[in-house]
Amino acid sequence: MVQRFPCLVAACVVAAALGSFLRPPSALATDPDAPDPQFARKVVYLELKDKDRSTYLQNARVRKLGDKNFMVGEYLKTPQFPDFPDVTYWIPLEDVKTIQVYKSIEDATKASQYGEKKEGK
Repeated sequence: MVQRFPCLVAACVVAAALGSFLRPPSALATDPDAPDPQFARKVVYLELKDKDRSTYLQNARVRKLGDKNFMVGEYLKTPQFPDFPDVTYWIPLEDVKTIQVYKSIEDATKASQYGEKKEGK
């Protein structure tokens, strides 16, 4: 009986290790709607290659749909458009020229106002 105990413990350890490797990928996946850690609690500004288009997102994350990667996030409501409906954007990463990440809405607002002053708007 004493000799069987170490073998039983070893078998349990091996079974636990194999179980973690044999789990389907979906069991290991995190919540796809959760923001990426690098974007959590931050505001993401996307400047698109089409120079007349850009947007601010919150709760941003990169998601794959088919063979394309998208930056997905909720439209950041601004004081200029407080009644804008809730919407989630899926923007193909291939259409993105630059990504700017701000620590807060206040920082994003300051940067936007600075850009408008610089452009003379």
